[in-house]
Amino acid sequence: MSKRSIPNNQEAFNQAQDFQSNGLLQIIRKGIFLIGLSWKQLRIRDFVADFFSVLGSIGFVSVPAFLVGFIFLILSQGRDTLLVLIEQMLSSPHNWWPFFGLVIGVLLWSMASELAIRYAISISDNSGMNLSDERVLWRKTVQKLLAGSFLLWPGILVIIAFFVTMFNAEYLSWPDRLVYFGISILIIIGMLFALSFLYFHKFEPLDKKGPRRTKLGHRSLPPQEQKWIDKLYGIYNNHIFSLPKPTNFIGRYRKETQGLVNFYKSSPKGDPNEMPKDKNVLSKNNLIPLEFHLENRDRIQDSVGVLKWVYRLPPFLVYPAFHKQVYKMALSALILLIMISIIPAEWPVYDHIGAAGLVCLAFACYTGLYAGLLFVDKVILPRSPIGIRQLLLIWVVIMSFINQDHPVRIYGKKENRNDIRVHFSDWFAGYKKDVDQRLGYSPEKYPVVFVCAEGGAFRTGAYTALFLTQMEAELIRRNVDLRHSIFAMSGVSGGSVGLGFYNAAAFRSNIPFRDTVRVEKTRKFFMNDSLSPLIGKMFFGEFLNLFYWKMADRFDRAVALEKSWEGAYGKFVDGARNTYGDEFILPDTGRAKPVLLINTTEVETGRQCWVSGASLPTAFLATQRDLLANKVSSTRYSTAINFSSRFPLFSPGAAISLAHGHRLHYLDGGYVENTGTGAMLEILDELRSTDAYKMIRPVVISLRFSEVAKDTTDLKALNELTEIFFGLYNTRVGRSEWSSAMLEKRIKADSGIFIKAPLSPEEKKIPMNWVLSEQSMNRIQADIKIKLHPDSSVFRTFFRKDVSYLPLKLVSH
Repeated sequence: MSKRSIPNNQEAFNQAQDFQSNGLLQIIRKGIFLIGLSWKQLRIRDFVADFFSVLGSIGFVSVPAFLVGFIFLILSQGRDTLLVLIEQMLSSPHNWWPFFGLVIGVLLWSMASELAIRYAISISDNSGMNLSDERVLWRKTVQKLLAGSFLLWPGILVIIAFFVTMFNAEYLSWPDRLVYFGISILIIIGMLFALSFLYFHKFEPLDKKGPRRTKLGHRSLPPQEQKWIDKLYGIYNNHIFSLPKPTNFIGRYRKETQGLVNFYKSSPKGDPNEMPKDKNVLSKNNLIPLEFHLENRDRIQDSVGVLKWVYRLPPFLVYPAFHKQVYKMALSALILLIMISIIPAEWPVYDHIGAAGLVCLAFACYTGLYAGLLFVDKVILPRSPIGIRQLLLIWVVIMSFINQDHPVRIYGKKENRNDIRVHFSDWFAGYKKDVDQRLGYSPEKYPVVFVCAEGGAFRTGAYTALFLTQMEAELIRRNVDLRHSIFAMSGVSGGSVGLGFYNAAAFRSNIPFRDTVRVEKTRKFFMNDSLSPLIGKMFFGEFLNLFYWKMADRFDRAVALEKSWEGAYGKFVDGARNTYGDEFILPDTGRAKPVLLINTTEVETGRQCWVSGASLPTAFLATQRDLLANKVSSTRYSTAINFSSRFPLFSPGAAISLAHGHRLHYLDGGYVENTGTGAMLEILDELRSTDAYKMIRPVVISLRFSEVAKDTTDLKALNELTEIFFGLYNTRVGRSEWSSAMLEKRIKADSGIFIKAPLSPEEKKIPMNWVLSEQSMNRIQADIKIKLHPDSSVFRTFFRKDVSYLPLKLVSH
């Protein structure tokens, strides 16, 4: 390629020094200048190859940067987390703690990334020994660009995410958006300028000899350390100093070279082997530091054609300041990781830091620990046949065979349960008596309500609980007692969370019908931050638990989620007994209560299993699928709900230990069937054999995550792989559609009512998350308001002319 008046490296260096201003813009200008210079000097192939070579050398450090970008910019869950953070600032009283948790997390992650990248590159890049000066200059430029970019990238990423979230925060007024998003963005920009000052501002005078230093970063190191790091020899590689032997030359050149060799043999230092350290022999730039240790003292002349001095660099003597920065960062990361791990989930600390801040703090810790492991490998155990990173990986694999996984919390002794047919007969006797008394007559058929709730994380949980709570309130105005007309509820994943909340409030805590603030309390329950404790344990506690052979409750993110629900429900009942912490099967208090069935998936068999307040003895494989039959004695109420809401990645599988060391695992109920209608079919099959069932008109309310998709996935690329993935995934979809259709068919055959109430297509804007913003809750409630309008299809179907519901009070005739 043409060289078009390309300066040599010395000229390039001199030109780069012209950018003497300390401002961030001047640093960017200098970077652009050096990139352009290398672009002119190098072949495109070398330019690209060297860039990716240096990028590849930073290893794990680059992973968090791309993960957080994906979380905050691509995933709606990440953006909704930032929106929750802004809403907390807007709330009364103003809560700024999660925002400052995010700022501190970004700050520490930025600093850890910059140092870890410099350290990883300085270890691995030895291109200074074998590449041209032009390529070495380009690699140095890339190193500086990467270190500077990763220093600023976390803050820039969060600023972009705030901008995107601001434009999507539709329910906030523009003045509120501009004030609170603006303040947040300005604070982070200020943080970036502070980092730029500390890392790029050269505080020493312009006429200082040697490199001018900065407060932090590469230029904060002593000049000697900077010099040897910048050589790109690989800071832990042996340094080789060589002279050609006279035999390489002919004529007078051989004699002149022989003179240099003779001088070496009679070095004035008294030790000819240390000639490369003699300042009377070599120039300052080529002089070997006194700290370097000669490895081949008696074999300098053994190499063919050259005299070769092989020096080992004692790391603590050659790079004391650099190493101090690295091990202080690694030790700080370890201490921070342990401190955050051991915080009890029920304490408000995680809520104060916030999920976004916890993610950034976690990546700061991981980055610091990774640099620390590199330090141990290269400095503490340089001659070990296997590195500490490999040893830890092997240890984690071994622990995975020994560890108890995530055992469920067992509560007390085994409780007896009724056969669901007996339970239904007892329940119906009381229900029939109430209907007859309040109506003043006996209807031909008694409407009995059954509720199914589909999975979809917290959004379907909130939708289910709010729908039933609001529907109950609307029906009270029409003198209909919905609460005591419900016999069975079947939930999956988030749907089981919603049904679990409604069941707890209506039938376990017996919250009064006319609690006028109950809808708002329900809303607050689902706006409780269940995500932060989960993230705190997932990224901190469980990371530590990977290296231990027992699962500690304090580190378990599933337990953290359950305790978060218990805490939120405690606020809901406001001092009354918190039934979320009680056993799932409550002692018999007289009148039979509705049955709550929580669906889950058994990993080892692929079966749809359940936790239920009554047994289903004639169901297919009932004893194997009913967990309370012989696999679990009893559990807390919150734990039972969580059997179904083991949302992939966020929540781990629940482990149950059986006799002889056998263990079973349970995942989200939606893996097999996601609507709850399959289990409801089995409940109805049980009830059909009773006399009471012949007297009822079943009314099924099916609360769905969304309407059934009419379009199929169009597979066009990578068919060999995508058809397997989509085939497996859509099997669940097909099973859910089949179950729903079969249940509807059964209900119509029994002259019943089947009500479909899916979230509207707008639900795609509501993230699948364990924390919901006010905007998400507003969308859910707006959708419910439409569905529960007096003229809606839900109520038109519900109030069929031939149906007489249980009145709330006596009907006068």
